[in-house]
Amino acid sequence: MQTLTIRFIELMCCSCFITLIFSVVAYGQSEQQVTIYRDTYGVPHIYGDSEEAVAYGHGYAQAEDRLETLLKAYRKAEGTMAEAFGEEFVEP
Repeated sequence: MQTLTIRFIELMCCSCFITLIFSVVAYGQSEQQVTIYRDTYGVPHIYGDSEEAVAYGHGYAQAEDRLETLLKAYRKAEGTMAEAFGEEFVEP
């Protein structure tokens, strides 16, 4: 059960990272406005002119909060964890 939960979390992190990449490309081609407000609990509230702007804001907020987790999930999905973090990540 724990392995399934970890796989789900990895999948969600990869999904957020991919959303960030595609939204940067889409957002970079336009002059849209996005605003991120954080409440007293640190929860981001994202407002934008379009869905692309909101997706960009979501990826940006995710990267602000969990950049290391996103990059580790990306490396794990690519199979390059050992390259960056050492031999303990080599799978037999």
